Amino acid sequence: MSIADSLPGLSLLAEGLLLDKDRVSVGSAFESLARKLKEGSYTEASWSQSDEWSRIKKAIEAGRSHRQGRDALLTEVGNQANAAEALAGRLEGRLTTAESGLQTLKERAQKTGDLASSLEEKMKALDSESMKAADFNSFKAGAFDQLTRRVNDKASELETLATLVKNEQSTWTDTGVPSPQSGESELSIKARTMPWGKGGDPSVHIGDTYIVTGTGSDRGRMYRFVRNSSGQYYWEKVADNDGTLALAQLAEEAAKRQKTIADLESSLKNEIGGVRNDLQTENKKRQQELESALEGSEQKLTADMMSQIKNRVTTLYTVKTFQEGSLVSGRIVSSAHDSSGGAVIRHTAVVRNLMGVNVTSSKGGSLQWKINKGRTSAPQERIVTGAQCDVSVSDLVQEAGVPAYYDIELYREF
Repeated sequence: MSIADSLPGLSLLAEGLLLDKDRVSVGSAFESLARKLKEGSYTEASWSQSDEWSRIKKAIEAGRSHRQGRDALLTEVGNQANAAEALAGRLEGRLTTAESGLQTLKERAQKTGDLASSLEEKMKALDSESMKAADFNSFKAGAFDQLTRRVNDKASELETLATLVKNEQSTWTDTGVPSPQSGESELSIKARTMPWGKGGDPSVHIGDTYIVTGTGSDRGRMYRFVRNSSGQYYWEKVADNDGTLALAQLAEEAAKRQKTIADLESSLKNEIGGVRNDLQTENKKRQQELESALEGSEQKLTADMMSQIKNRVTTLYTVKTFQEGSLVSGRIVSSAHDSSGGAVIRHTAVVRNLMGVNVTSSKGGSLQWKINKGRTSAPQERIVTGAQCDVSVSDLVQEAGVPAYYDIELYREF
């Protein structure tokens, strides 16, 4: 087959790789090249050095570079969203553990107070030259009152931190563009079904971000939920780099919250140590009896907290997806094949717990893929359970005027 006979096929293949602004000029270049080959201006040996072919190659390279950059950006945004989600899950676990540990500490403090009361009779028999029983009782009451006040102060700080974490900005994803994109009142927003549900206070979602997924022309666009000077709410479109910055800031704030929880836990242990030192300076023998009770309580509290943290770490999971093959001008191009030998686009999910252990074999049965979700006409919605899902030609949506496409979403039940 001559190069002139091959040009129509090359033109169709190139069309799928071009930017919209280059389609007309490249089409004209193909027509000019075909005409000059037919007229004899170019030969089979010289056509590849022509100006027309040079313009065609530059346009194809520009289109390929643009798509690679866009795909890399979408991948980076997805990775940042997964990282933010995992970090938020770990922060929630630490907060729950800290709140539980605080409650346990209050109970241990109460029990320690009861134990100290039981020592009162022994105090009365001590040498009269040492601290009098009445003086020690007064000191003992003051010490435990001080411990109780410090515990309550830390409880207040943790409750404030819990409020901040609950009001943390969130990132939402879906295949459609969010609404509204012009200002609406709080009452109107509550009547809508928003990404976080229907009703509720929209002011706590100011700063939330929304990323459009799927295969449509808006894929990768990012929006931020804002309130204008008139008190109305709407979704404002932002640049992709703004979205990446917002995710980075979210991760940074989450890390700060996590560090604050660790500082509070350390401070609380230091407060207990301070009370112990105060008792030692007043009466060594009496302090040893109280210290024994406090030490046992502290060790039990630490063991309980570590057990709860370990349990949370091993029962929280992250899911990453991988894709083998792609659509090129409405056709499946892939090295993966189904049992009949047909090319398929293979989607694979990997599940890990927060310790980084791969648990896909045990959790794969709780993964569910939905292909063309909500479609009632051919190809209808198809559901696949497991860690792997193959998309074949029968799953592609064929519509006049646009290349074939499909939509896929992954759900998990853990």
